[in-house]
Amino acid sequence: MFPFRKFKLFLLILVLIFPVSEAVSQILRDTASFRIVKTGVNCIYNMQFDEAEVYLNEIKRKFPDNPANLLLKGMVTYWKYFPLIPGSATSASFENDLRACIEKCEIKNPADEAEYLLTDLCARGILLLYLSDNGLHRDVMPLAKNTYKYLRRAFDFIHTYPDFYFFTGLYNYYREVYPEFHPIYKTFIFIFPKGDRAGGLKELQTAAEKAVLLKAESTTFLTYIYQNYERDISRSTYFSRILREEYPLNLQFLVLYIKSLLLEGQYDIAENMIDLGLESQGNQYFRSVFIICNGILQEKKYKNYSLSEKYYLQGIRDIESYGSFGSDFDAYACFGMSRISAVRNDEKAQRTYRKKATDLTDNKVDIFAK
Repeated sequence: MFPFRKFKLFLLILVLIFPVSEAVSQILRDTASFRIVKTGVNCIYNMQFDEAEVYLNEIKRKFPDNPANLLLKGMVTYWKYFPLIPGSATSASFENDLRACIEKCEIKNPADEAEYLLTDLCARGILLLYLSDNGLHRDVMPLAKNTYKYLRRAFDFIHTYPDFYFFTGLYNYYREVYPEFHPIYKTFIFIFPKGDRAGGLKELQTAAEKAVLLKAESTTFLTYIYQNYERDISRSTYFSRILREEYPLNLQFLVLYIKSLLLEGQYDIAENMIDLGLESQGNQYFRSVFIICNGILQEKKYKNYSLSEKYYLQGIRDIESYGSFGSDFDAYACFGMSRISAVRNDEKAQRTYRKKATDLTDNKVDIFAK
């Protein structure tokens, strides 16, 4: 079977969740509208959707025909109902809005090229993220086809805003690093222009510091990169803490922070953050994630294997209903059960849970083993 979950991230590197700042380039040339969009997007990331709607409705009133309105609407839906699961009314409206945005971007003239190109790429990127995270691989390939040529065209607009460092940083970094970790891509990676690992990291950090509307995306990717590729967990914690402090109502950013803290062994702070998560009004997905994190905490900090097992098994049971979307944390819990089984000298259970964990995720390494 083709490794779609690995291919998912590679698609996102090529397509990206593209800069909202360029997707509304006409709007950003209007100083007042620029401030409105910036405030509205920050409200979306902080899960303040009523406030966001006020600002985005004002933009829609001033720029009614701009396809970015559909993009921003899809962005609200994505975060408001996170995680989006196929089959729901909200997922259907999300797909419809983004596909309509893509279609509308096909109607353009040369004067609109930058704006429409980047809006198109943004809509494609967010939709690919949704489809891939939910394992809808048959829908991924048609959408991804021919996207790379649009991405390369976007290089022509690189000096417009510091937000573009997000784009160049991701490409330069992953073009060099991803094949090292996933050798299957070495067979065709040569068709893409060479990148720059160190330069890509610098560009992402510049975006995290200076980008107008892409601070969250840049900081999120830096957190992920330092967790999974650079293996510099202190840097991962640094960037995830920024997300936590700037968007305190966003539970997904809280999850990233907790994961970094657990990996770094900062168990006291992690425990406080887990308690905050469990006390929040998050949905069942987040509750399952926080319960699994609590299992890791009980295992690592307190060596309370019985309580840890209880949390792992509860988390596995509850998160399974989210399918592919919950597979990574499902795997963390299964790896945890495998470690506990090893402590108890139960070799059969150890092997069973480890196999289940490796089947759930492309990352066959137990990152919480230490």
